Amino acid sequence: MTGQTIWRLATTLLIVLALAFGWAGINYELPSRDRVESLAGNRPLDPNLLRTAEDQRDDCASSVYAQRSRLGEQAKWEKVDVTCRAARQGGVISNAEKQAAFRSHLLRGGWSDEGATFSPLSRMRPSSFDFDPGFFVYGGAYLYFTGALIFLADRLGFAPIGRDVGSFISNPNGVANIYRSGRSSSLLTSVLSLVVLSLLALHWGDWRAATLVIGFYAFTEVVWAQSYIAKPHSMATFWSLLCFYVLSKALDKKDRSVLIALAGAFAGLSIGSALTSGLLVLTFPIILYEHAQPRRMIRSLALAGAACVIAFIASNPYALINYGGFLQSVWQHGVGIERAVPTPGRLADGLVRIASFAPWWLMLLGVAGLIFMLRHPRRELRRFSAGVLLVGLATTAFLAEVRFVMFCIWLIPLGFGLLMSDLAGRISGSWRVTLNVVLAVLILPSILTIGFASHILWNGRERPHAIDEWARSTYFENVTVATIGNHFAPAPAYPVHRATTIDMYTLQCLPLAPDWIYLPDAGTREWQEAALRAGYTVYASLPALRPLNPFSSLGLSNQFEFPGMMLLRRYEEPPNLCIN
Repeated sequence: MTGQTIWRLATTLLIVLALAFGWAGINYELPSRDRVESLAGNRPLDPNLLRTAEDQRDDCASSVYAQRSRLGEQAKWEKVDVTCRAARQGGVISNAEKQAAFRSHLLRGGWSDEGATFSPLSRMRPSSFDFDPGFFVYGGAYLYFTGALIFLADRLGFAPIGRDVGSFISNPNGVANIYRSGRSSSLLTSVLSLVVLSLLALHWGDWRAATLVIGFYAFTEVVWAQSYIAKPHSMATFWSLLCFYVLSKALDKKDRSVLIALAGAFAGLSIGSALTSGLLVLTFPIILYEHAQPRRMIRSLALAGAACVIAFIASNPYALINYGGFLQSVWQHGVGIERAVPTPGRLADGLVRIASFAPWWLMLLGVAGLIFMLRHPRRELRRFSAGVLLVGLATTAFLAEVRFVMFCIWLIPLGFGLLMSDLAGRISGSWRVTLNVVLAVLILPSILTIGFASHILWNGRERPHAIDEWARSTYFENVTVATIGNHFAPAPAYPVHRATTIDMYTLQCLPLAPDWIYLPDAGTREWQEAALRAGYTVYASLPALRPLNPFSSLGLSNQFEFPGMMLLRRYEEPPNLCIN
């Protein structure tokens, strides 16, 4: 068996491992019978309550949709309240908000942003040929593909959709399967991204480089997490990698029109999956620059641009049909939250976050690999790496989150793989064996850490738990609960529709002394300390899940955790409860 065959098998094994770890994550925090029982408490659930909550959500969505379209058509750039939330009295949530929280407990997954996938899909009416998502930050290339997978799962009887809302209570596993089907689009495109990234590494290097690139990239926390969450970043990355792979092949061809058009189309589909990858188009003039043949360069850019626009419009037809809603959505999620203007501060913040993309040893070698590519004898590789790097930096100046630059952050692992492969080609014998051992030591901890985390997600939390027992045994009609949660629906569930609930998120002092305080154990230290000072005691806790990771203290692997929850009980009336 030759060396290249061994590296090819190693690359295949790593991709299969990434698939397995992503599949484990698909089951994270899904609607379940346990959740229904905790939400019900000691009484049966009334399906009419869910019907009311569904009608309320539909009315709100229709109102927001109409308002966005009207404002966009009139070029009035105003923020639209997407919550339809009534004014509160001292932080106490309204009955309408209770119903929304009740619905969240029953129907939401563990990631709040997934609502931006399932809400647009739920408002489409295929029987009426109405495929307008009404929300355009998650693009049509992603939404329609995900919707097709859910529709296929429904036809196969795996994930029933469009049924009476009462079935969501009696069959929570059916709702969970809708999430599994939607999340599978991220997993599928994540695995396909690894295949294309391997081909890209093979184009510029060899199978050793491909193995090292996948070992570095696939087992980072961000890439792994995005592989099992119903969000568009994995799909946008897949299309961008296809774009750059085809573009790389085109650089070696004299007659390259077809490849240039394909690259442009793939760029349009990447942007059509997630608008946050929009700066991808700036790589074309850098990579296709030809000083000696300006006409050929202009023709190539025009062809790529036309293909990009056609692919984007084809996958996002309602960007034209409902141009008002499209423009207003882009404005609200861009200018409206101050992302429209790049700033040095945001760039610096983003670079700090990117520095933690992988363990610092790998990141250091990855940066060395970037320098290696930028100084490479092959002009095509220099232009290729410069184009992707500049777009990555420009995007970071707008959006200081690693997931938004996933469509180009693979350049760092690619540089690492090409540099180490080049180094291996310059040495032989025991030196090469030593290098292989060192590389395995650097990469293996990340693989093991993601494996441990996947094991935790696959097995879930042990039940029953003290918090579940509280939810199922307490009489909530005359009980006040103060909490900070996702849409006032922290997990595990409790009968939020029956209790008086105070949202603590924006408060400095509570308007009254709650009977219970229910908080995430992370990021709420001030409230925890204030409650303990006021005489509250810890009644129960759900421990944070920390994957076994003996490598983080050595800097060989990043440490992360799945946060826990804390429940505090009042036994006497405190004088006040404030965090200032």
